[in-house]
Amino acid sequence: MARVIEVKVKSVEKIVVHKDCGAKIGYYQNEVKSYTHHDYGGGSDEVYYVVCPNCGENIIVKGY
Repeated sequence: MARVIEVKVKSVEKIVVHKDCGAKIGYYQNEVKSYTHHDYGGGSDEVYYVVCPNCGENIIVKGY
């Protein structure tokens, strides 16, 4: 019989490892913050991040 292995739901906790301090961090979509990065050529990008609870630095994550 077929069985469900995993269901991708937006309320599921995502996991990221902070490369600087080594902390393994779980976060939800509503905890992701963003800012607009402007480059010298006049272009801009939306950057998504969470704050590391271990060291307080921003960790760049993918947007939803």
